[in-house]
Amino acid sequence: MLWRVIRLTASVVLLVLGVMLVAPGVVLFFRGNDGVSGTLIVTSKNCQPRFCVVEGDFRPDDGGPVAGNVVLDGGPHEVGDRVRAFYRPGDDAPVAHEEPWAWWMSPTLSLVGGLVAVGSAASLFIAGRRESRRHAQGPRRVLDDAPGHEQKGQ
Repeated sequence: MLWRVIRLTASVVLLVLGVMLVAPGVVLFFRGNDGVSGTLIVTSKNCQPRFCVVEGDFRPDDGGPVAGNVVLDGGPHEVGDRVRAFYRPGDDAPVAHEEPWAWWMSPTLSLVGGLVAVGSAASLFIAGRRESRRHAQGPRRVLDDAPGHEQKGQ
């Protein structure tokens, strides 16, 4: 009984986690590559014990307006570095990605993680249902060797 409760709880948690990962992944993925390429000039670097936050001014290749205080999502850089980046103007959090292809990484990983979680939840749920049916039917007896038992078709 306890195992069934644990299995049901785990499948519900995985299902909720999967939906939470899939929903934003779908939105981001279908929003697509609607940003611009350009150069980010690093203006500040704030390091903590385990990570550094690098910010700079993003200058689009097409000559559009310069975006200031943009966080760079990428490798370690120093103040004054010029970094090729990809940026979506108008985002709530101004983040530039160091590689032009990085726009699809986050939504893809989110979708894959969500689908794995939903698949795991479904697998746990189905396995639990099979086990419940097995227990509800009671123990199965093997009648092939029982005296007087005739098999169908004989």
